[in-house]
Amino acid sequence: MLLLHAIARTETSSAPHTGLRGGALRRIESDGLAAVATQFEAMPTDLGRRDLLAAHEIVMQLGDCLPVRFPSWFEGEPDVRAYVRERASELISELDRLHGLCELAVTVVWTSPVHPQGSTSPASTGAQYLLERQRKLAGSEQHRKRAVDVQAMLERTAPGRWIHRLAPSDSVALSSALLIPRTSAVEIRARLLEGVGIQQDVRILVNGPWPPYTFVSLSRAREASNDDER
Repeated sequence: MLLLHAIARTETSSAPHTGLRGGALRRIESDGLAAVATQFEAMPTDLGRRDLLAAHEIVMQLGDCLPVRFPSWFEGEPDVRAYVRERASELISELDRLHGLCELAVTVVWTSPVHPQGSTSPASTGAQYLLERQRKLAGSEQHRKRAVDVQAMLERTAPGRWIHRLAPSDSVALSSALLIPRTSAVEIRARLLEGVGIQQDVRILVNGPWPPYTFVSLSRAREASNDDER
């Protein structure tokens, strides 16, 4: 079994020597492209967060590449070559589009709960319940508007291609990804951390740079088939 990590051009020479869990790292070439995958005797059933992070480290060493969703399994090298051959034009187009680019992950978290605890005594009337519900809804709307303001602030500080998820959880105001030139990553990261400044109600976290996971646009046939197999 082969666990595919990423696809790059054949001239990519920065692949690590060992794969996930110390397995052999295979480089399968076809149509001017190189698919990088770890060889397994059998598909492990206990892949976890540690494996995900280790796979990320492998992808980080490849330079310009198209990372694939983890985990994406193939029966063997012929299966990988067929996958690459069928999508060669799409893969090359994506590599050209994302050449020299990387991703910064920006997370904006609230410094206090979105829904603070109300009175600990039980509500004795329906009116009290409705007032409490109204208070929470008003608070949620205020937080949503604040998240939109922070989103605009980020985009002014670092113009570029952004993808945002607004309020994905009660503790997170904004989860965003920014596509930038790899050569500008350090400067843009510092600009985000310094330019946005210290906000009383939110904290800005910036991670990366790393390969542009969020911005890869490929057909999902292989990933869907992996979901069906599990």
